[in-house]
Amino acid sequence: MARHAGRPNRNARPTAPGAQPALARAMTALQAGRFDEAAAVCTELLARTPRDSKALHLFGVALLKAGRTAEAADALERAARIEPTNAELYANLGAAQRAAGHPAKAVASLKRAIALRPAFAPARFNLGNALGDLGRHEEAAAAYRDTLALDSGHAGARNNLGLALVALGRSDEAEAMFRSSLATHPGQRDANLSLARILRRRGDLAGALACLDAACAAAPGDPGSQSERGVVLVELDRAAEGVAALEQAVAVAPDQPDFRINLGSALCTLGDAAAALPHFERADALAPGNAETLANLGHALKQLGRSHDAVGTYDRALAIDDGNREARFGRAFCRLLDGDFANAWPDYRARESMANAGPELWRAPLPHDLTTRRVLVQHDQGIGDEIFFLRFMPALAARGAEVLYRPDPRLGPMIARSGIAVVEDSAAAGRCDYTVSVGDLPYILGSTAPPPSIALTPLAGRVADAEARLAAFGPPPYVGVTWRAGTRNTKNVLYKESPAARLAASLGGIDARVVVLQRQPKPGETADFAGALGRPVLDLSVLNDDLEAMLALVGLLDDQICVSNTNVHLAAAHGRTCRILLPHPPEFRWMAAGTESPWFPGMHIYRQAPDGGWDTAFAALGRDLVAAFAPRLT
Repeated sequence: MARHAGRPNRNARPTAPGAQPALARAMTALQAGRFDEAAAVCTELLARTPRDSKALHLFGVALLKAGRTAEAADALERAARIEPTNAELYANLGAAQRAAGHPAKAVASLKRAIALRPAFAPARFNLGNALGDLGRHEEAAAAYRDTLALDSGHAGARNNLGLALVALGRSDEAEAMFRSSLATHPGQRDANLSLARILRRRGDLAGALACLDAACAAAPGDPGSQSERGVVLVELDRAAEGVAALEQAVAVAPDQPDFRINLGSALCTLGDAAAALPHFERADALAPGNAETLANLGHALKQLGRSHDAVGTYDRALAIDDGNREARFGRAFCRLLDGDFANAWPDYRARESMANAGPELWRAPLPHDLTTRRVLVQHDQGIGDEIFFLRFMPALAARGAEVLYRPDPRLGPMIARSGIAVVEDSAAAGRCDYTVSVGDLPYILGSTAPPPSIALTPLAGRVADAEARLAAFGPPPYVGVTWRAGTRNTKNVLYKESPAARLAASLGGIDARVVVLQRQPKPGETADFAGALGRPVLDLSVLNDDLEAMLALVGLLDDQICVSNTNVHLAAAHGRTCRILLPHPPEFRWMAAGTESPWFPGMHIYRQAPDGGWDTAFAALGRDLVAAFAPRLT
């Protein structure tokens, strides 16, 4: 406690004779961090002179430092009644009241301190903190600005002003404030953490990581900085480093559930849901009743192929928070895998692409009779999903509806040629009775069984171009290959990859021309594949950016071996089949088990084992390719 510099108060009780040495001992103990000792000395003194305001003040500060906040506030309130003009006393009272969970009382006490001493910077800073606790961020920002006007080097005021601006949605100003603070005090943990969070939300992961590295350097043992750093490393596709950072955080703070959730999510990203599971379970035990924890636990169970257990866990999450979108979508995914379509489609509406769906969308069951009704269907999710869900569109016309469609522009001409809907123009859309999402069609139509894929017809000119490309490469048969699709992630969006070298080895013994259709291959990847195959390949990966060209090409291939991707949907729409290399856990449309899916009849599935092995899948693929194609002469 700093020395009181206010005017003497005529209401204050003078310190009793002989009390000054006791006060000095208490102050020495307080300054040395021996808070309990300081409080004990004050207790003895107050037993003799209970209205000694100096002793009460010192007693309250000692209690506050010792974490006995309610007792501290009581002692300081008693002191303030005796000495009502002491600004420092009211400032300490406000700090104690805030620490005790009474921010409104703290605001009143801190305003009293400022009224008594307008140039009291620490009181203005603490006033900002208490106002922030109450959600009064505009007033808090003003208090922090007042603090900086009195003490321009107050790093805490700069940081907390930045946080208030973040809460007010003024992230540009907040960023400038954090950068200003770091310019004068570069080694600050808090400012670096706060700036990292802003940059991460903006998608500047490299900038966020630099700030988190600085935060960890400033406070090497701080598990919070290390945990956030681990999360960003995972998002930068450096999952192994992220796991190492998160393991450090958990080692320092093993009972912090958020750190365990972050570590579990990172392990799931690496495909090690078995290692993730105990972290989610421990987080649930540490903080029961948290829907987010249970949703993550459900994701790990789903990744392990334990869909029944995952559904039960998602049920628990939704019983706590019915609006938890991740749990609801995860439950839909598991039910679709198991063929429980009727119960899955209601939850499928919680998919991420519809998180911001507006009230203009109709998301309830449609009437059975849609005669004279105009229905506008609009796309959502990716191109592959869009083609997949278009199979439900003919049911609208079967109910008598006039169907308009607002597609991804790349699909517009194909849909127009298909005749399943009129491609929407803005004038017609304004006169529709219902506007729906294509991914909601199974639910709003009450679908319980998979309908066949829509049919898409390629352009004759594109077919001729594809024929010329293939003929220039060599005689048939032609086999298309793709070994990777999707984006690596932590939760629901699947990242699909099979070992390219093993795929090449499977094709090496048959007489066929291999056409690489891999979207965005990594540098040197196609050459490596050709090397593993032992002969040249035709690289037509560039056609992934031209759907009309790819639609024409897949109709000319004799076979296609691939992970599930947009080209599979184009093949199905062309009436062609593929051989699907299916990583574990499977994508819902390929079902939890079996060698075929009801969504894609005739397409054979080769499944990765739950333990990650591909031996059985590639052995079966090799046998089937030998049966389908002539052996290659050596």
